[in-house]
Amino acid sequence: MKKLLLLLPLCALSGCTYLSAVGTQFKKMEEPQDGERARIRVVGNYVAMRGTPGSSCMDYRKKGAGTVIGGFIGSTGYRGRSLGMPNPNDSTKGMFSEFYVRANEPVTLLIAANITMANCSFPVTFVPEAGHDYELKLGLKSSSLSSVCSIEGTEITGGISK
Repeated sequence: MKKLLLLLPLCALSGCTYLSAVGTQFKKMEEPQDGERARIRVVGNYVAMRGTPGSSCMDYRKKGAGTVIGGFIGSTGYRGRSLGMPNPNDSTKGMFSEFYVRANEPVTLLIAANITMANCSFPVTFVPEAGHDYELKLGLKSSSLSSVCSIEGTEITGGISK
């Protein structure tokens, strides 16, 4: 089944809060070492990302929460790491990160970007399927009057983004 996910910032509707963010700045988000897993690639320049595995809410206090793509202070997370995922969109030219998540349970990722006219920060949650590859790409459109941020999510199947 073809899947194209446009993940919009639903932070205001989720009821989630950002707790104890500072602690995750200095450690990587934990990856599952065994069991059913999926792979995720995150793409976007000027991006920082933290994650909470096994949760539909961004909770930095939860075991396993940490940095996926970090900056220059604290953990760099998995920035620039390749797991050999198919790359039909040639997405690894800029800043990217590939990492494992537990399949069939929620993962929440907080994506943040700061560009001259755009300052975006919002969580997205989804439940990845076992053995599947996903790509999340940050979209930024800014003009002198406004800025719009979005996350486009696609599943990579047979080397093709769907």
